[in-house]
Amino acid sequence: MSEKTASKENKSASLSDVDSGVLRDFLRSAPLPYLILDESGGIVEANRAFNTLLRKQSGLLSGTPLAAIIVERSKKRYFEILRDFLAGTHKNGVSLLLLRQDGAAVPVELFRQTELGTAKGVRQFIIAVCERQDEQQIEQRVAQHVKRIERSANERIRALENELEARKQMDVATREGQERQALAFWGARVAWFEYDVSTDKILFSPRIGDVLGSSYSTAPITSEEFFGYIFPEDADMARQTFNDHLAGATPIVDVQLRMASDDGQWKWVSIRGRITVTDNDQKPLRMIGIAQDISEMKRVEGERALFFRHSQDLLAVLDRDGRFRQVNPAWQRVLGWKPEQMIGQPAISFTHPEDRDKGQQTLNALHKGEPPPLLEQRALCKDGGHRWLSCILVPLHDYDMSIGVARDITDQKEKDLQLRELNQTLEQRVLERSAALQKTLDEYRRTADELRRQKAYLSEAMAIGRIAYWEYDLETEAFIVNDAFYDMMRTSVQQEGGYRVKATVMQERFLTGAHPGPLVACMARIPDVDSKALQFFELPMLFGDGTVGYAMLRICHERDAQQNIIRVYGIVQDITKLKSIKQELEDQERMYRGLFEAAPAPIFIADAQTGMLVDANEQAQRFVGRSLDALRGMRYTELHDDETREAAVKTFGSVYKSGVPESVVVRLLHHKDGYRLVNIIARAVACDKKVYLIGIMTDTTASNGEMELLLRQKETGNK
Repeated sequence: MSEKTASKENKSASLSDVDSGVLRDFLRSAPLPYLILDESGGIVEANRAFNTLLRKQSGLLSGTPLAAIIVERSKKRYFEILRDFLAGTHKNGVSLLLLRQDGAAVPVELFRQTELGTAKGVRQFIIAVCERQDEQQIEQRVAQHVKRIERSANERIRALENELEARKQMDVATREGQERQALAFWGARVAWFEYDVSTDKILFSPRIGDVLGSSYSTAPITSEEFFGYIFPEDADMARQTFNDHLAGATPIVDVQLRMASDDGQWKWVSIRGRITVTDNDQKPLRMIGIAQDISEMKRVEGERALFFRHSQDLLAVLDRDGRFRQVNPAWQRVLGWKPEQMIGQPAISFTHPEDRDKGQQTLNALHKGEPPPLLEQRALCKDGGHRWLSCILVPLHDYDMSIGVARDITDQKEKDLQLRELNQTLEQRVLERSAALQKTLDEYRRTADELRRQKAYLSEAMAIGRIAYWEYDLETEAFIVNDAFYDMMRTSVQQEGGYRVKATVMQERFLTGAHPGPLVACMARIPDVDSKALQFFELPMLFGDGTVGYAMLRICHERDAQQNIIRVYGIVQDITKLKSIKQELEDQERMYRGLFEAAPAPIFIADAQTGMLVDANEQAQRFVGRSLDALRGMRYTELHDDETREAAVKTFGSVYKSGVPESVVVRLLHHKDGYRLVNIIARAVACDKKVYLIGIMTDTTASNGEMELLLRQKETGNK
């Protein structure tokens, strides 16, 4: 053998990388000692069992020559046969003595198993290590082996006895089965027949009378007489079927035809038979068969075919490979495909590409015998569209086919989609509404907390502001007051004799003569006022200590469903000091307005945020030549020229932010000279939660002119 040929054989004998890896994993966990040696006799790997045999630590032997752990007297034999042993030409094992960790010699026998392949160009081999036993151990193992043989023989004898008993029971079951078969044969209305080809005689069994009627005799009849009983349209087909079988063209006679019966009707009969005896030239001599009344089956098949044709569901028969064998017209009505375009084609080819994996999984599940799932998938239409079908496959394992039933659920899918979208919308709305309700609830809670705080503040504020609560009883024409009312009126419940005060007493006790009329009449006019309106009355009051002041009376009322007033209530507040302060403010406002209008310098007032002018005195209006109404629709920047406008905006912005007054020299629109150079002192003033900028101007152009005039007058006087 050439080196090239040997190389090929060695390469073919080695394992693949995958097999080598699997085998290495197995050897590591194997219960028997194994080694992996390279072609020089070095230990590549030793499994756990080998390390246990020599009492070595795992991994300690890797990379060590095998000769290093061989007892000295065994090394010579080892080196003599190492090459042949690793090459596989040494057929027997190698007996050696290995050196154990404690110094003892362990007798073993090495057997080369297989080649693992090469690693870094070096061939590697699997070596099985068997510990040799002494004679006593061998005898013990032989005795154990004999016992196992005896035990196995006894078990085999018992198995044969059980098998014999089972055969007896099987014979009994066979006889019972034959009897049941005979009964079934009789119950299925089946008669057998025998046809002697050489004499052209057909002999029927006595059951033919039960199957087709008494007119059929058990006496032999010719084939033509037999064909005479057949419906004329089926006779030629029957002759052809029999002749084809007799000529060897078909393996069996299997035909369904109509035959005459005693009641003058035609019965459907299934004829099945085959040649059982031939001569030496293989010419047929005898045929045996059966004749079965299948009229009821045909009727059922007709009804089933009628149902199959007119069913609104999509019905199909599929073979084992999932190909259509038969489809009903509903497929064409729903998908547009004609039956001849579908029969013989895989059902999955009519499935939408995105749903084919589900269809294939269903077929695989049927082949495994798993229960068929209800599958919803899209089917391709002939016009290029698709329809949603709800499908189920019912396997008929005895016939190696399955029945498919599908229903068009496209409209339902669209409704479901709309419903899902609606549900998603509703869920989203519910989430949003829940979030809004939660937010509202949180706001309500905050509001409730705030209301509780406000209630406490209100009580304190009412006490500070000298505000009291009251109610008016329409029936008794009396006021119901509290301690706060008496405190405000500078008296007490003990002095007044209770919390219920008649309207006439209330007017006489606490109202001065300046009241416009009887208090009872005023309260009686409340029903004529809108229930939502809050009525204010400022009344001169006579306090309990005899002093005169003013009170603000606020009145509300509630009505029932019939618009009848059921409650009148309100508050009363001592506004004597407020009235005095208001009068002072009005006086100050008149004084301020007078100063503002009488000021010799032009003054502008603008909104600090928007820059819109809100007010200007008469000097400012005359300076720019515009009325106050015209100025209120302008921004102050519209009064400045282009060169100084930026400086004005910068200065006013700084004043707005810092609140510190600043001055700036700019050119401002003048009603005669176009623009005049002016000095503006700007300051920020807060009023009613808003900030206003007040600009007081000095006309530097006019000042310079006046100075020049005085100088000329002085010079003239000196001369």
